[in-house]
Amino acid sequence: MLVYSIMIMEKRNSKLLNTILAFGMLAIFIGYLLILAFAGSFVSIAISILPAVLFLAGLGFLYSFMVFTRTPFKLFVGLCLTLYGMFSMLLVSSIFPYSIKTLWPLYLVFTAVALALAGRATGRKFTFSYDLLAIIFFIIGVIFLLFSLKIIQISFKSFMLVLGPFLILLGGLILVILVLYRKQILEALPKDLSSEFSDEEEQDL
Repeated sequence: MLVYSIMIMEKRNSKLLNTILAFGMLAIFIGYLLILAFAGSFVSIAISILPAVLFLAGLGFLYSFMVFTRTPFKLFVGLCLTLYGMFSMLLVSSIFPYSIKTLWPLYLVFTAVALALAGRATGRKFTFSYDLLAIIFFIIGVIFLLFSLKIIQISFKSFMLVLGPFLILLGGLILVILVLYRKQILEALPKDLSSEFSDEEEQDL
């Protein structure tokens, strides 16, 4: 009945809705603290306070995003801090058989997820500034995670010594192609993506 009442509540009751939202997020944070507190006596307060602070800060940004101005930046920061806080809590509670030293690349993956979701807040199907960064963070995070979990047996240093020159060569070729065939590439791209680039720069060419 309570859920139904909240769903049919009209916009003029926005102050009441904001209050309910605040209490809901407060309940989430209290539940998070209780989970953290009962994770085990071996969890030290000094270690567990940082995930709690990150989680609370993330909820603050998400609340500001939902109630005040819905900017992609607020959504990105809120999601990042909330995901960081939740995952850090799981690490300090020893739920996973790995330490932060092993699973730290997942923070890059969480950043990629937050960037992708924040890009949707712009109302576009593809945003160059958010989605491209999300792809880069995701790929880097997965690569580091493969090394961290020892799925790739060779050392990262050896891997970079072999692959590094090829990546530099490939990056240089991509930059040259982008410069030489910029107009053709922009015409082939969807409007949502091509509009991310400055029209003034095109006029100068």
